[in-house]
Amino acid sequence: MSQTKISIMKALCFRRLQSVSEIASTIDRSIPSTTKILQELANDGIVNTVGLAPSTGGRRALQYQLTINDLPLILSVAVDQYYSSVALLNFDHSYFGPVVTIKNTLIDADAYTNLVALITNVKASAGKRKIFAIGLTSPGFVNAAEGINASFPADNPFHNIKNLLEKAFGIQTFLENDSAAIAIAEKRFGRQRASKDMLVINLNWGIGLGMIIDGKLFRGHSGFAGEFSHIPLSDKGTLCSCGKRGCLEVDASLLSAVGYAHDRLQKGEPSLLAEEYEQSGHITGECIIDAAKQGDQLALSAVDHIAYAIGKGLATLIHIINPEHIILSGRGARLGDILPGTIQTSLRKYTIERLRMQTQFSMSEIEYPQLLGGACLAIENADYQRL
Repeated sequence: MSQTKISIMKALCFRRLQSVSEIASTIDRSIPSTTKILQELANDGIVNTVGLAPSTGGRRALQYQLTINDLPLILSVAVDQYYSSVALLNFDHSYFGPVVTIKNTLIDADAYTNLVALITNVKASAGKRKIFAIGLTSPGFVNAAEGINASFPADNPFHNIKNLLEKAFGIQTFLENDSAAIAIAEKRFGRQRASKDMLVINLNWGIGLGMIIDGKLFRGHSGFAGEFSHIPLSDKGTLCSCGKRGCLEVDASLLSAVGYAHDRLQKGEPSLLAEEYEQSGHITGECIIDAAKQGDQLALSAVDHIAYAIGKGLATLIHIINPEHIILSGRGARLGDILPGTIQTSLRKYTIERLRMQTQFSMSEIEYPQLLGGACLAIENADYQRL
């Protein structure tokens, strides 16, 4: 398959309906040349026409889309510290089936075995549809070029997970850091996708960062840019998971909110969380999010606690990078309009006003951004000669 055909396919992957002129502009080819290649793709059953674009005052243009039912599927795998999720997606990034999630703590000895079993089960639901590529996203010091996660020792299967999964399933596989993948999803499909300079915050059990600078994912010299969690802004001296003290993560993550709520519950403070805490001896970040959305005062206090610290961290980023947009994504985006007020209060306190006013803050509206980012990863990097 020619590079131009691949470019057209990718263009339609990320924006489902496009006219010839829109596609030609995206791939930087002439309209006659693009029209000819689209016809070849149509003859191959890869694209089809789907009616006319809305009128803009002139002649309505014919629109094209991928023939997704005749194309293979993408399998996206999203791993975090405690859960693993897998889904099958079509080439236009619509979901082929449900997202399947299991509790799967990465430090457990059977975590890799559990993940392989989950992928196997979801893969089976593809039926006769071929799976073209696997996009795998995970927290940690991910070397995307080599497919290595350096956060795990060499004898841990998650260190070399890309190659292990590729060998186990015989499908081309690509690995990316979870926060970088979420930034890619926001750049491709988010409300602020037109922005060339955006910071995407991944509020999860930690707090990650994906940076889009001049329209591209910024990786830094060795590929590890964006370790927002470990900026030393905490005054508590609490030991972080990285082994250092003072990291932002200990104040500004969902685990920090859980710790805050635990302390209050142990003192007998009334809360919707009390029953779960009494029954199981602990609560989760999801519990806090759900309770906060119901107006529970303890849960809201826990969210305020981390939101203020997040704002302090964002002030540092604004002063250094001067982004156009900051988008809060990840699991914590489920908090919706609960977070921004306290974050903005903190930003006003710690940010030079001229810079703060030039940066817009918003909450992500993308569901499952890590899975979507994994699918983008596969689409962007796959070998299309295997199609």
